[in-house]
Amino acid sequence: MSKSHIPLLIPLAAMVCGIIISRFIHIELVHLSFGLAGIFAIFFIIPKLLIKSLLVPTLFFFVGIFTSQVNDHLKNPNHFSRVSGQALIVKIDKKERTQKGFRYFAKVKTVKSKSAEILTMGKLLIYSDSLINLKEYETYVIPANYYQIERFKNPDAFDYGTYLSHLSVYHQAYIKESPLLISSTPSFLKILRDKRAKISAFFNSQFEHTITAEIVNTLLIGEKKNLDRDTKDAFINNGLAHLLAISGMHVGIVLIILKFILGKIPSRVLKNMLIILGIWFYILLSGMQIPAIRAGFMFSLMVIGQISNRNIKVLNSVLFAALVMLSIDPQILFQLSFQLSFMAMASILLFYQKIYQFIEFKSTILIKLWQLVSLNLSVQIFVLPLSIYYFKQLPTYSLFTSMISVPFIIIIMWGSIIMLLSSTFSILIPKCVGYVLEYLVSGYMHLLDWFSNLPHALVQEISIHGLQVIFWMVAVVGFLCFYYQRNRKTTLACASFLPLLLASSVLNIHQEVISEFTIYDEPKKLIIDLKNKENVIRILEDIHYKSYQVPENKDAQIVQLNQDEIIRWNGMSITILNQVPSVEVNFDICIINNASLVGKTTLPCKQVILPRKLRYSEDHSLYYSIKENGSFNLKQFK
Repeated sequence: MSKSHIPLLIPLAAMVCGIIISRFIHIELVHLSFGLAGIFAIFFIIPKLLIKSLLVPTLFFFVGIFTSQVNDHLKNPNHFSRVSGQALIVKIDKKERTQKGFRYFAKVKTVKSKSAEILTMGKLLIYSDSLINLKEYETYVIPANYYQIERFKNPDAFDYGTYLSHLSVYHQAYIKESPLLISSTPSFLKILRDKRAKISAFFNSQFEHTITAEIVNTLLIGEKKNLDRDTKDAFINNGLAHLLAISGMHVGIVLIILKFILGKIPSRVLKNMLIILGIWFYILLSGMQIPAIRAGFMFSLMVIGQISNRNIKVLNSVLFAALVMLSIDPQILFQLSFQLSFMAMASILLFYQKIYQFIEFKSTILIKLWQLVSLNLSVQIFVLPLSIYYFKQLPTYSLFTSMISVPFIIIIMWGSIIMLLSSTFSILIPKCVGYVLEYLVSGYMHLLDWFSNLPHALVQEISIHGLQVIFWMVAVVGFLCFYYQRNRKTTLACASFLPLLLASSVLNIHQEVISEFTIYDEPKKLIIDLKNKENVIRILEDIHYKSYQVPENKDAQIVQLNQDEIIRWNGMSITILNQVPSVEVNFDICIINNASLVGKTTLPCKQVILPRKLRYSEDHSLYYSIKENGSFNLKQFK
């Protein structure tokens, strides 16, 4: 497979590099504009092929930097956080249910002051209780009482602040009263919202068990607001979290249905254009999820190829989708759904055929089964290391649960679509199909629970470095180049990363942690862990405080924190200070638990830790500030 067959690969790689570099350096937009203009001029003036081949990746590299900085709203002078006022006019883009109410992702359109209204940009996360129920795509006036979202850096813990920054959300607000709704006007998105609500209500009324309606709504229209935590965990712990997002499989089923319905239209151009419109209508209806958008571009290009009698390679359509999506919003490069979606697709396209051709069967049943196995094996080559890196866990039986889930999901989707379409002319058909789906979903969930309860079903606390993921992918691509082209230089260059991968893995093995002491980056209470291979002693300032989850593979002991307690760990003395000790004693580590002690220079401690919960503004560079540096962590290696 040569560069001429995949012409978009190098431009995409260059653009990705530009987006990543832009996170570390800042170039003024004026300078970038002049640089891009110069590159365009050189590209058209200089005829040499070598220079042109270098200019294309250089151009896309600067495009990556340019689009990143244009979309960095926080540094824009028109960002709402840079404009003072008493109220904000916001438009709700997305609504999610929380344990206590709702959270809304909103765009801030205007900042209102006593004398003027200033047009602004930027996104805001809004929380409310369950009594306040705002609607998506509506515009409201809320008080300008917001604050910056903090990032909490804890070992192996999900950092929600960093996740939100990848969505360009840096501020949040809490509303206690129903805000003023600005006059609502009809729009296409509002029509889709109402249609999605009607579809969801239809399924809720058709099923006796709530879980069946929740899963059908999730799989068909991406409506996950009412999906309970236990159901989500059942999918996540079996390595099936991707099934809860509208993806290529869902869009592919809709494509098949559209082809069946529109098959008798005589005009090929009209038929295919209606298919493309139908695909994108479904993607909009299901919430414009990243895997669905990627699939939408792929299928649209394939249909366009059929109209123009051109054979558009699937890999090129994937690369084109990535280029367009990154050009619109470069920040999605750092979103997990983008990475998993495109890595899964690339893994299938690169490895599926080779794995499938490795064994030949004559039986039709065995051929279909081997196709399913090959598909799941090919996906894991790129997706598995990426999943371990992000989730720090490995669902042991994910290969089996994935293979079993595919026919279940297809049948559930087909059944729900038949229910929906037949409801326009029949009452009996939806009832009968719904009755079958009740038993099917119930059996499927029992099957997932059975896999979850098998021995060693979930291996937790697996830690790999991001470079190990990159080394693995590059080394695998190197061997693939050798398989396709027998290109010795490319193979050796990529395969050289394999020793680095092995060396880093061996290093991790030699540095096995046998004991660990952690003070968490927590804004409200003091949380301390004493951890070894088998168990965790968690010391809490408030024993009723809901803290970070203890890994399921360890026995946990919850202990109440005592005043001026002394902790012994690995030959060190660690104390929690609420006051200056009355007796003369020296400690290795002191954790200040009283703001009045901050700044005192007579503390009998070799090292002083400042928890995040203590609010201080002075510079205490001699102390370890958890607010500035993240959780405090000591490890004892084997």
